[in-house]
Amino acid sequence: MRRHGWLLCLSLLLFILPGVDLLAQEPLSFSAQYSAQYNASANGFAATARRSLTLTANDSYELKNELTAGVSGVVLATLEEASQFHWDGSVLTPLAYSYLLTGIGGDSNTVNFDWATGIALSTDRDENWQIELSAGVIDKLSYQFLLRQQLASTSQSTFDFEIIDGDEIAAQTYRIVGREQLSTSLGTLSSVKLERVRAADDERSTSIWLATEWDFILARLEQVSSSGLTIELDLERASIGSRQVQGLP
Repeated sequence: MRRHGWLLCLSLLLFILPGVDLLAQEPLSFSAQYSAQYNASANGFAATARRSLTLTANDSYELKNELTAGVSGVVLATLEEASQFHWDGSVLTPLAYSYLLTGIGGDSNTVNFDWATGIALSTDRDENWQIELSAGVIDKLSYQFLLRQQLASTSQSTFDFEIIDGDEIAAQTYRIVGREQLSTSLGTLSSVKLERVRAADDERSTSIWLATEWDFILARLEQVSSSGLTIELDLERASIGSRQVQGLP
């Protein structure tokens, strides 16, 4: 897959994960709608990221990322990324995925799932591929919703996903590594920390902190690329249903 510098890294690594901790007393309501805004940076460049989950019809949802990046008040690029999927309370069925980056290093790709024929049509700019579907294959955003369900309903500490990425189905694994008290612009948030599992000789790293007392919404992300590029994402404000996220008293 092509990469277009730090901005594309930000967009691909925008893991605003609606997850829950293994020790939560009760599973959360996965149908809860929410919105969140984040401050993002990559080696001195600033960006603002937004994330939302919206109920579009009975058991159908849209998970959406938006990102605006600029320098000295000048917008350099914008990102819109969305996933439409069906969730019946136990099974997630992805329907469509779209990604559009405009400005510096523009890019676009889509995935349309045809479960009747068992084929997904994946496009990247002017290229396209037909990919054979099997149970459990999902897209780059809907896996984040599914992670939430798995964290609530199982005792496992690692989580595996098969995700359509361009012309292939790529495997991704995440694991829980501990708990921390985070200092944020909203105050101190209790969190559970996860990391993406990579090969021992892989110089890249991704760490994620989820706010355990606020439906496990993403509180912080840190990403280091093989080139040494450091990306950070920090929660600025969020609402879950009618509740405004706040720090500990």
